[in-house]
Amino acid sequence: MGTIPSMSISQMGMQAAAKQQRASAHNVSNMNTDGFQSIETVQEMSAHGGVTTDVRHTGDRAPM
Repeated sequence: MGTIPSMSISQMGMQAAAKQQRASAHNVSNMNTDGFQSIETVQEMSAHGGVTTDVRHTGDRAPM
């Protein structure tokens, strides 16, 4: 198992933060839209360092 250079880990963190911000913006801007369902981001540590981020629907009608 190798290591990931620190610049790559930093980039993964920034991309994860950007996904979280987009999900929050989506929830706030669409919460009064008919049929709206909120989304959330889920972060998991990567096996080789860094983080992976997934976006999924929560099924809730309001932001978390």
